[in-house]
Amino acid sequence: MNNLRSSFKLEPALFALTLLVGVALRFYALGDLPHGIYHDEAYYGLDAVSVLEGARPIFFPANNGREPLYIYILSLSVAAFGRTPFDLRFASAVIGTLTMPVTYLLGRALFNRRVGLLAMAICAVTFWPVALSRVSFRAGALPLFLGLAIALGWLGLARRNLLLAILGGAAYGLAFNTYTAARVTPLALGVMAVLVLWRRANCQFALQWREMFAFILAAIVVVAPLGFYALAHPEQVFAREGQVSIFETE
Repeated sequence: MNNLRSSFKLEPALFALTLLVGVALRFYALGDLPHGIYHDEAYYGLDAVSVLEGARPIFFPANNGREPLYIYILSLSVAAFGRTPFDLRFASAVIGTLTMPVTYLLGRALFNRRVGLLAMAICAVTFWPVALSRVSFRAGALPLFLGLAIALGWLGLARRNLLLAILGGAAYGLAFNTYTAARVTPLALGVMAVLVLWRRANCQFALQWREMFAFILAAIVVVAPLGFYALAHPEQVFAREGQVSIFETE
């Protein structure tokens, strides 16, 4: 019993310490390190300013095309603080900070508290999560919304909670509005679903069709504006895939 009480007391302390270390790594000298403004960061800044001046695009075609969610978040940062390197990167640092507790939630939902804390610690201190939190680049937003989608969706299914399933689906729809790599995630989630069903084939396991349908429907509703835009302007939305395709002759 004493060990159990100690573990419950230790978990919040480890959570807070990990979060504190992660925040320090993300915000220390944010405007100076890395040095200078990368040209992609400049594009994001210009588009954020255009939003502040009244533009409301569903997709930003400049610089090989970019999904909109991060740029709208960035516009809030620029509006609140100004147009310095720190202000340009502030949104990414906040997104990177929020990704840490979401990583804990994901690990805890799929496995247990220990896995959640370990995953959060890895997210807090390893290179790429920190690096993407210190530059103004939309790729850092994908782990936040995708992790939140999987965690909430899984909890919605496990607990038969319709609201959690809807929130998970909405987060998944938002993930498609963050970064191009989100477009391959249905394949990954499909493989994950097959593995779950295969492992539980011999158990008394009932699919939560209501929650699954709610998750999928919420995702479709949220991603619909970008989807319709992609159908109308494929040359913009799929330009980057064409450039890096193995079938590209140039």
